[in-house]
Amino acid sequence: MKHLFLCLAIIATVSCSKTESSPVIPPPEEEAIKFTTSPDNAVGTVTTSNDTLGVLINISSKLPTAGVNFSIEVKNTDNNNSVMKLDSSSMNNSFRVKVNSLFIKGNYTLDIKITSKNKSTNTSSQAIKIIKTLKSSYDIFSASQWLPMPNGFASFAQFDYNRDGAIDVLEFQGYDLRIPYTWPGPNFYKNNGTSLVMDNSVTINNKRIFAEEIINGDFDNDGYIDAFLLTGMDGAGCGNCKEELIPMYLLKNNKGTGFSVDSLNFKGVWEAGASADIDGDSDLDIIAFSLHHEYAEGLINRTFINDGKGNFSYKANDIDTIRWVDHAQLIDMNKDGFPDLVINNVPTGNYYSNRLSILWNNKSGGFSYANSIDINVPNDLYFIQLLAHDLDGDGFKELVLPMLDFNGKAQVLIYRTTDNKSYTNSTNTIIPNNQISLTPQVIGPFSISDIDGNGFIDLFVIDKNKNQRWEWTGSSFLKK
Repeated sequence: MKHLFLCLAIIATVSCSKTESSPVIPPPEEEAIKFTTSPDNAVGTVTTSNDTLGVLINISSKLPTAGVNFSIEVKNTDNNNSVMKLDSSSMNNSFRVKVNSLFIKGNYTLDIKITSKNKSTNTSSQAIKIIKTLKSSYDIFSASQWLPMPNGFASFAQFDYNRDGAIDVLEFQGYDLRIPYTWPGPNFYKNNGTSLVMDNSVTINNKRIFAEEIINGDFDNDGYIDAFLLTGMDGAGCGNCKEELIPMYLLKNNKGTGFSVDSLNFKGVWEAGASADIDGDSDLDIIAFSLHHEYAEGLINRTFINDGKGNFSYKANDIDTIRWVDHAQLIDMNKDGFPDLVINNVPTGNYYSNRLSILWNNKSGGFSYANSIDINVPNDLYFIQLLAHDLDGDGFKELVLPMLDFNGKAQVLIYRTTDNKSYTNSTNTIIPNNQISLTPQVIGPFSISDIDGNGFIDLFVIDKNKNQRWEWTGSSFLKK
């Protein structure tokens, strides 16, 4: 019996001891949130000409067990307006966010805040400064998509006129020289994500316009892409005149719903030109060349300087007296931050002879032959287009030149440089199968971009109906 009482006493003692001295174990201390971004604020201000910016966020600390909440806000610091807000969460150490609404040129701040879901006081913030610049006409053109174009076009341009994220089309139909021109005006095609559909909702206040070439840019900095028309055309319906001398026009985009036509009142035969910020004042200027001075005697080429609101004034330039220019592009060839002028000009009127030249920007918007280089190209070929792209990633842009011969056959020539001084015809090694299996009348413009998203650059006729494409293999273009 004594033994039984002793056991009960021991059990009671142990039981009491457990109840009274059981320790409370606190949860482990959560590691402080730390993260990096790409692009990051360590490199200073991020400069972009795109309307969107992808930001990769990497959480470098231990991820909280419940994950994190994150908030993104983008402010235009020029007017303190918030243009984007995003609140979301993640269970991953690394995730990507897409910053939208960088439509207006100017200064922006991207604020990122990440907070532990377990502990609201465990939070960290970073800010990235962004400068949004305007895209040149060549940048916009280079973003062309491989889309089936409507039949019978004389000229077209691809750009997102309604700002819905899909590239649309502005087009002028061809015409019959044997009958008077009736000025039907342009056609607009909306990209619905799978095809182009005629967009009759777009209004335009003047249809007596035509474009041999369309130059795009946000000329008035309202966040919507406008269209500048180089209006050289044959004398259809012009009676006895050699050419229909009509002005250049600016089509100002009315928030994606229509276009207002504004004439620059310089009459001529304008068939080559480009747009970029040539004088470094952060707006888009325009260079236009008058083709064939014998058609419009006394008229000269024009450099138009933008006041930042889409109003242009003529500025005398050394290029004014260049006699005949077939094609022109403004491209920063030497990576000094200023667009250079790449032109095919015909130096003599006695016969067609090629001279491909790069006129280096003097960093105040001026171009001259005194500051230029010439590139020898065959005289038995006509230019279809001037393109430039750093294909091999060596920091120097190759010249990619779709061309025609006098027999109506087309091919692509590619010239390479390693010093921005001399260019070598490298067609045989870079694009050995360089023939274009189309008649010249139906080819249309080319572009260079990764149209299939596989990480390799494509050279292609923009009109997908033509089915002309080459893909970069890392050392050369392969015909597809």
